[in-house]
Order: sequence, then structure tokens, then C-alpha cells
Amino acid sequence: DRLVERANIVQSRLDEENAALSKRQATFQRNRDHMEASDEQDYEKYCQEAMFRIQILEQRLDRHTELSLHKYAEMDSRLRGDARLSTLAHS
Repeated sequence: DRLVERANIVQSRLDEENAALSKRQATFQRNRDHMEASDEQDYEKYCQEAMFRIQILEQRLDRHTELSLHKYAEMDSRLRGDARLSTLAHS
């Protein structure tokens, strides 16, 4: 339960970052001809920071997925090895 909830939180943050970046890129494309150099620099800085945040969130999500699979495999192994539960498996 906690593992799924954590994955959903990270995925939600990743989606929000991607949406914000896409919105900012669309705005930049529409207004590109009317921008000053400082506005373009601000945009480039924002894009770099957003891409960094997106990369970190993607890494977190990948790591969480790997750890979750490992934890579920460990739990499955413990449950299969528990003598108290073996009667359920053979019913």
C-alpha cells in the first residue's frame, strides 16, 4: 500500500513538472519574437532547472520501482517459506 502510494506521489510530481515545462515552452514559442534577451535567458534557466528536476524525479521513480519489486519478491519468498501458511497453498 505504502509502496504504491509513494509511486503515485512521485509520478504525480513528475507529471506536474512535465506539464509546467510544456506550458512554459508553448508560451515561449508564441512570444518568442517579442521577447527581450533577459526574458530568453530567464526561459533558458527555467528550462535547465526544470529538466534537472524532471531527471531527478525520473531517477527516483525508477529506483522506487526497482526497490518495490525487490521488496515484493522478498515478501513472497517469506510467505512461501512460512510453514504456517503452507496449508493454505495446498488446499
